[in-house]
Amino acid sequence: MPSRKQKSAKKSADVVRAVDLVPEAFAEDNADTTLAGTLEYDLGHMAAFDAATVTKADVGPHGPQREVVLKEQAQARAQALVAQLWELPVRKTNVGPMVS
Repeated sequence: MPSRKQKSAKKSADVVRAVDLVPEAFAEDNADTTLAGTLEYDLGHMAAFDAATVTKADVGPHGPQREVVLKEQAQARAQALVAQLWELPVRKTNVGPMVS
């Protein structure tokens, strides 16, 4: 029967870091600069608003491809919002870390 130390070593060997799986997602030049001028953020409500319009030419005809394009656009905007949240200053409180 394996010892506790052996079990712990096996568990830590099974840990996979996200940066090892998709290093391109963590690259410094991965930011989508095309969104920079069109998004407005309401970080208090964790919301992002895009003033850019979406045309039929942008999303293509009805069908699965349109869904893929819309999901990609939604993902890009959600990632931009999360990036803004990570930029907020953090302070320690008696209930844990808080952003202000």
